[in-house]
Amino acid sequence: MLYVFFWVIARRLNFICRRFGTLCLFHLHRQIGALGHKAYRKSTHTNLYLHQNSHHHPANTQSVLASLIHRAKALCDQDSLPQELEFLTTVFKDNGYSHQQIR
Repeated sequence: MLYVFFWVIARRLNFICRRFGTLCLFHLHRQIGALGHKAYRKSTHTNLYLHQNSHHHPANTQSVLASLIHRAKALCDQDSLPQELEFLTTVFKDNGYSHQQIR
């Protein structure tokens, strides 16, 4: 009976992740039995965001950094937040942002 319960939950979470696109909550079953969450990206996600050298207003390029960092802090639990911020740092560097802009 417990197996059926977890199977139903897994199917619903899979539906939620498909429905909300490239970034959604991905739930994990931990040792204690509590659910955690981290950012999830589809395998087709290209990690391309508004490039720093593009011809956009500087406020727009800075808002890319601020919005993705805010989203990571809002969605990730304390265990997965450092990994997500490290991933975002790498993605921002690949999109032309300097170290001063990222911090």
